Amino acid sequence: MSLIRLGDSQVIDKLDQLLRARNASGIGILLTSSTDTLTCLGPNVVIAVLTHLSDEGEDLVLSRDALAQTFSSGRNIATGGSSVAVLKSGTQSASLCIPGKAPLAILGSNQILIFEKLVTANLAGSPDVKTADLIEGTGVKSPQQAFKKPIWGSILGVYIARGSTRGYWRLVV
Repeated sequence: MSLIRLGDSQVIDKLDQLLRARNASGIGILLTSSTDTLTCLGPNVVIAVLTHLSDEGEDLVLSRDALAQTFSSGRNIATGGSSVAVLKSGTQSASLCIPGKAPLAILGSNQILIFEKLVTANLAGSPDVKTADLIEGTGVKSPQQAFKKPIWGSILGVYIARGSTRGYWRLVV
């Protein structure tokens, strides 16, 4: 077990990539001391330790039953959920869930807005979104600019792809 700072977006990006690459191990649990955190990271349920403490006499103990219940309820999300969704954890972090894929940690309001628009279009039955509409309100000139280069390279063709027509984007489902 090692200590990792889940409040640092660069750490989350790198950890998410590593965990998604090693997802053959199955679903796991990541314990965090922060109560404002992602729901999932890679194929793992993120559990805030502070919300799972119980009193036993004079000591505070981690409740095994509470952990098991949170893991059980988060398991579906950690495996990609049953429908396409963006699950927000505050204003700067969220998880993209696509059935059959490990959840993608998305960080920053621009990334969240882009994926929310793609999810909305996908759920509406018209998955292609015009680039201008996709980046509206983000301040970037293309979807790629909302992501660091290594992140973009790891999600292109896996979670996001060019649409059927030039100038459009879509989710990969």
